[in-house]
Amino acid sequence: MAASCEGMPINKIYASKPEDYYLKQMGSPGLRGIWFKARQNITARLVKKYFKENLIVDIGCGNCLWNNGNLPALGIDLCKAMLRRNADNIPSFFPLQSDVVMGLPLKDNSVNMVIVTELLEHLVSYEQLFKEIFRVLKKGGIVIGSVPYGAFPGIWGFIFPLWCKYKAWMDNDEYYLNECGHKVKFNAGKVRAGLADFHLLEVFSLWHLTLFFAARKE
Repeated sequence: MAASCEGMPINKIYASKPEDYYLKQMGSPGLRGIWFKARQNITARLVKKYFKENLIVDIGCGNCLWNNGNLPALGIDLCKAMLRRNADNIPSFFPLQSDVVMGLPLKDNSVNMVIVTELLEHLVSYEQLFKEIFRVLKKGGIVIGSVPYGAFPGIWGFIFPLWCKYKAWMDNDEYYLNECGHKVKFNAGKVRAGLADFHLLEVFSLWHLTLFFAARKE
Protein backbone atom coordinates (compact mmCIF):
# COMPACT_ATOMS: atom_id res chain seq x y z
CA MET A 1 0.00 0.00 0.00
CA ALA A 2 1.22 3.61 -0.64
CA ALA A 3 2.83 5.06 2.42
CA SER A 4 5.42 7.65 1.57
CA CYS A 5 5.34 10.46 -1.00
CA GLU A 6 7.91 13.10 -1.80
CA GLY A 7 6.41 16.47 -0.91
CA MET A 8 5.34 17.24 2.66
CA PRO A 9 1.71 18.25 2.05
CA ILE A 10 0.70 14.94 0.49
CA ASN A 11 2.71 13.07 3.14
CA LYS A 12 0.76 14.79 5.89
CA ILE A 13 -2.54 14.12 4.15
CA TYR A 14 -1.76 10.43 3.90
CA ALA A 15 -0.43 10.20 7.46
CA SER A 16 -3.74 11.56 8.78
CA LYS A 17 -5.87 8.88 7.09
CA PRO A 18 -8.04 6.72 9.39
CA GLU A 19 -6.83 3.37 10.72
CA ASP A 20 -9.06 1.31 8.38
CA TYR A 21 -8.52 3.41 5.24
CA TYR A 22 -7.53 0.52 2.94
CA LEU A 23 -9.67 -2.04 4.72
CA LYS A 24 -12.75 -0.04 3.73
CA GLN A 25 -11.59 -0.06 0.10
CA MET A 26 -11.60 -3.86 0.24
CA GLY A 27 -15.33 -3.60 0.87
CA SER A 28 -16.04 -1.19 -1.99
CA PRO A 29 -19.00 -2.25 -4.16
CA GLY A 30 -18.67 -3.42 -7.75
CA LEU A 31 -15.50 -3.76 -9.80
CA ARG A 32 -13.39 -1.55 -7.53
CA GLY A 33 -13.79 -3.90 -4.57
CA ILE A 34 -13.19 -6.95 -6.78
CA TRP A 35 -9.99 -5.41 -8.16
CA PHE A 36 -8.77 -4.40 -4.71
CA LYS A 37 -9.31 -7.90 -3.31
CA ALA A 38 -7.66 -9.46 -6.36
CA ARG A 39 -4.51 -7.39 -5.77
CA GLN A 40 -4.28 -8.51 -2.16
CA ASN A 41 -4.89 -12.14 -3.10
CA ILE A 42 -2.14 -12.06 -5.73
CA THR A 43 0.32 -10.54 -3.25
CA ALA A 44 -0.60 -13.22 -0.69
CA ARG A 45 -0.10 -15.93 -3.33
CA LEU A 46 3.34 -14.61 -4.26
CA VAL A 47 4.37 -14.43 -0.61
CA LYS A 48 3.23 -18.02 -0.06
CA LYS A 49 5.14 -19.10 -3.16
CA TYR A 50 8.48 -17.57 -2.14
CA PHE A 51 8.38 -17.29 1.66
CA LYS A 52 10.81 -19.56 3.51
CA GLU A 53 11.46 -18.25 7.00
CA ASN A 54 11.89 -15.31 9.35
CA LEU A 55 10.49 -11.80 9.27
CA ILE A 56 8.94 -10.20 6.19
CA VAL A 57 9.48 -6.45 5.75
CA ASP A 58 6.44 -4.70 4.25
CA ILE A 59 7.45 -1.24 3.02
CA GLY A 60 4.46 1.08 2.84
CA CYS A 61 2.31 -1.54 4.50
CA GLY A 62 -0.96 0.39 4.87
CA ASN A 63 -3.36 -2.10 6.44
CA CYS A 64 -1.12 -5.08 5.52
CA LEU A 65 -4.12 -6.75 3.88
CA TRP A 66 -2.14 -9.44 2.07
CA ASN A 67 -1.18 -11.01 5.41
CA ASN A 68 -4.19 -13.27 5.94
CA GLY A 69 -1.92 -16.04 7.23
CA ASN A 70 -0.53 -14.00 10.14
CA LEU A 71 3.03 -14.32 8.91
CA PRO A 72 5.65 -12.41 10.92
CA ALA A 73 5.91 -8.95 9.35
CA LEU A 74 7.64 -5.67 10.10
CA GLY A 75 5.40 -2.97 8.64
CA ILE A 76 6.95 0.37 7.69
CA ASP A 77 4.52 3.22 7.07
CA LEU A 78 3.91 6.90 7.67
CA CYS A 79 0.37 6.47 9.03
CA LYS A 80 0.52 5.86 12.77
CA ALA A 81 -3.19 4.96 12.98
CA MET A 82 -2.88 2.15 10.42
CA LEU A 83 0.26 0.81 12.09
CA ARG A 84 -1.52 0.77 15.45
CA ARG A 85 -4.52 -1.06 14.01
CA ASN A 86 -2.27 -3.63 12.35
CA ALA A 87 -0.46 -4.28 15.62
CA ASP A 88 -3.79 -4.72 17.41
CA ASN A 89 -5.22 -7.14 14.85
CA ILE A 90 -2.26 -9.11 13.44
CA PRO A 91 -0.52 -11.06 16.23
CA SER A 92 2.81 -11.27 14.40
CA PHE A 93 2.90 -7.64 13.16
CA PHE A 94 5.62 -5.23 14.29
CA PRO A 95 5.04 -1.52 13.47
CA LEU A 96 7.69 0.98 12.43
CA GLN A 97 6.72 4.55 11.55
CA SER A 98 9.25 5.89 9.05
CA ASP A 99 9.54 7.80 5.78
CA VAL A 100 11.40 5.56 3.34
CA VAL A 101 12.47 8.55 1.25
CA MET A 102 15.14 8.94 3.92
CA GLY A 103 16.27 5.32 3.42
CA LEU A 104 15.34 2.04 5.07
CA PRO A 105 16.18 1.88 8.82
CA LEU A 106 17.55 -1.65 8.43
CA LYS A 107 20.99 -3.22 8.40
CA ASP A 108 22.75 -4.47 5.27
CA ASN A 109 22.02 -8.09 4.30
CA SER A 110 19.54 -8.55 7.15
CA VAL A 111 16.20 -9.46 5.52
CA ASN A 112 14.89 -12.55 3.71
CA MET A 113 11.84 -10.99 2.06
CA VAL A 114 10.64 -7.48 1.24
CA ILE A 115 7.17 -6.49 0.04
CA VAL A 116 6.63 -3.13 -1.63
CA THR A 117 3.11 -2.80 -3.05
CA GLU A 118 1.60 0.40 -4.47
CA LEU A 119 4.42 2.62 -3.20
CA LEU A 120 7.06 3.02 -5.91
CA GLU A 121 4.74 5.13 -8.08
CA HIS A 122 4.81 7.79 -5.33
CA LEU A 123 8.57 8.26 -5.52
CA VAL A 124 10.43 10.24 -8.14
CA SER A 125 13.51 8.55 -6.67
CA TYR A 126 11.97 5.05 -6.89
CA GLU A 127 15.26 3.65 -8.22
CA GLN A 128 16.91 4.60 -4.92
CA LEU A 129 14.34 2.53 -3.05
CA PHE A 130 15.16 -0.46 -5.28
CA LYS A 131 18.81 0.03 -4.28
CA GLU A 132 17.86 0.22 -0.60
CA ILE A 133 15.88 -3.01 -0.91
CA PHE A 134 18.87 -4.66 -2.56
CA ARG A 135 21.08 -3.43 0.27
CA VAL A 136 18.96 -4.85 3.10
CA LEU A 137 18.13 -8.19 1.48
CA LYS A 138 20.29 -11.21 2.23
CA LYS A 139 21.77 -13.16 -0.65
CA GLY A 140 18.90 -15.20 -2.06
CA GLY A 141 16.37 -12.81 -0.53
CA ILE A 142 13.15 -12.03 -2.38
CA VAL A 143 11.40 -8.77 -3.21
CA ILE A 144 7.71 -8.89 -4.15
CA GLY A 145 5.86 -5.81 -5.31
CA SER A 146 3.22 -4.15 -7.40
CA VAL A 147 2.73 -0.81 -9.15
CA PRO A 148 -0.14 0.70 -11.13
CA TYR A 149 0.19 -0.11 -14.84
CA GLY A 150 0.16 3.57 -15.73
CA ALA A 151 2.24 3.68 -18.94
CA PHE A 152 1.26 2.20 -22.30
CA PRO A 153 -0.06 -0.46 -22.84
CA GLY A 154 -1.52 -0.29 -19.33
CA ILE A 155 -4.87 1.44 -18.87
CA TRP A 156 -4.40 2.72 -15.30
CA GLY A 157 -2.96 5.98 -16.59
CA PHE A 158 -6.25 6.76 -18.34
CA ILE A 159 -8.64 5.61 -15.61
CA PHE A 160 -6.93 6.89 -12.47
CA PRO A 161 -6.94 10.67 -13.21
CA LEU A 162 -10.67 10.51 -13.95
CA TRP A 163 -11.33 8.56 -10.76
CA CYS A 164 -9.32 11.09 -8.75
CA LYS A 165 -11.32 14.00 -10.16
CA TYR A 166 -14.55 12.20 -9.32
CA LYS A 167 -13.47 11.38 -5.74
CA ALA A 168 -12.13 14.88 -5.17
CA TRP A 169 -15.46 16.32 -6.31
CA MET A 170 -17.71 13.84 -4.48
CA ASP A 171 -15.80 13.67 -1.19
CA ASN A 172 -13.88 16.96 -1.24
CA ASP A 173 -10.81 14.79 -0.60
CA GLU A 174 -7.51 16.67 -0.91
CA TYR A 175 -5.64 13.38 -1.23
CA TYR A 176 -7.45 12.58 -4.49
CA LEU A 177 -7.19 16.20 -5.61
CA ASN A 178 -3.42 15.54 -5.65
CA GLU A 179 -3.87 12.16 -7.43
CA CYS A 180 -2.88 10.44 -4.17
CA GLY A 181 0.69 11.59 -4.66
CA HIS A 182 1.34 9.44 -7.75
CA LYS A 183 4.43 10.70 -9.59
CA VAL A 184 5.72 7.85 -11.80
CA LYS A 185 3.97 5.82 -14.50
CA PHE A 186 5.22 2.26 -14.85
CA ASN A 187 5.20 -0.32 -17.60
CA ALA A 188 6.89 -3.72 -17.57
CA GLY A 189 10.08 -2.29 -19.10
CA LYS A 190 10.47 0.29 -16.34
CA VAL A 191 9.91 -2.38 -13.68
CA ARG A 192 12.58 -4.61 -15.25
CA ALA A 193 15.00 -1.68 -15.42
CA GLY A 194 14.43 -0.90 -11.75
CA LEU A 195 15.18 -4.52 -10.89
CA ALA A 196 18.38 -4.65 -12.96
CA ASP A 197 20.48 -5.60 -9.92
CA PHE A 198 18.21 -8.56 -9.14
CA HIS A 199 17.47 -11.87 -10.81
CA LEU A 200 13.96 -11.30 -12.14
CA LEU A 201 11.61 -14.19 -11.36
CA GLU A 202 8.35 -12.91 -12.83
CA VAL A 203 6.49 -9.82 -14.05
CA PHE A 204 2.81 -9.93 -14.96
CA SER A 205 -0.27 -7.74 -15.01
CA LEU A 206 -3.74 -7.85 -13.49
CA TRP A 207 -6.26 -6.67 -16.10
CA HIS A 208 -3.70 -4.15 -17.46
CA LEU A 209 -4.34 -2.15 -14.29
CA THR A 210 -1.60 -3.43 -11.95
CA LEU A 211 1.87 -4.84 -12.56
CA PHE A 212 3.23 -7.45 -10.16
CA PHE A 213 6.82 -8.58 -9.85
CA ALA A 214 9.06 -10.94 -7.91
CA ALA A 215 12.87 -10.91 -7.97
CA ARG A 216 15.77 -12.45 -6.06
CA LYS A 217 19.06 -10.99 -4.86
CA GLU A 218 21.78 -13.25 -6.30
